[in-house]
Amino acid sequence: MKATWISAFAIALIATQVFASDLPDISLTPGAIDSVVTQGNIHSTVCVKGYAKTVRPPANFTNKLKKGSCAIMAMPT
Repeated sequence: MKATWISAFAIALIATQVFASDLPDISLTPGAIDSVVTQGNIHSTVCVKGYAKTVRPPANFTNKLKKGSCAIMAMPT
C-alpha cells in the first residue's frame, strides 16, 4: 500500500509542472524578506502562532495595496 501511495505521489509530482509564467509578477507583488528569519530560527519565528501579527502592517495599509495591485493587474476587487 505504501509503495502505491509513493508511486501515485511521484506521478502527480512529475505531471505537475510550474512555469515561470505561472508565478506571480514580483514587481507587482507586495512583500518583503525578513532578514531576521533564517532556516536556523524558523521554528521560533514564522512557525510560532501570532508571529505574523508582530510583523504585518495594519489592514488599512495592506487593503490599499491589494486594491492597487488588483487594479494594475485588471483583477476584480
